[in-house]
Amino acid sequence: MIDGVKITKLKQIFDERGKVMHMMRNDS
Repeated sequence: MIDGVKITKLKQIFDERGKVMHMMRNDS
């Protein structure tokens, strides 16, 4: 259970980073 929660949290963080990186690329 704990490992699954960690994985989902990591996925959320990576998704947020991906969105930010994508936005920055579009701006530049």
